Amino acid sequence: MKVITLAPSSLSLNTWLMGAFEDSQEPLYTFTIVTTDASKQLSFLHDRMPVVLASEDDIELWLGDSAWSKELAQLIRPCEDIIFDW
Repeated sequence: MKVITLAPSSLSLNTWLMGAFEDSQEPLYTFTIVTTDASKQLSFLHDRMPVVLASEDDIELWLGDSAWSKELAQLIRPCEDIIFDW
């Protein structure tokens, strides 16, 4: 089995969303991985990939407390800047 990993010098964070619905007696906790089209480097493997935040600025924007914006939407794209090892 081959495993795809980030190159050792790469800084990245996969994007995800988490929530809790409390309409009933027991809360329903949800989790989803945000995906986008596959990068050119990984398109041989699958047509989708997790959104990867490749810079500290992108990570700070994603984790910030601002409302949805054009800047956030622009993060939802294939990451061609990260080098993957396999």
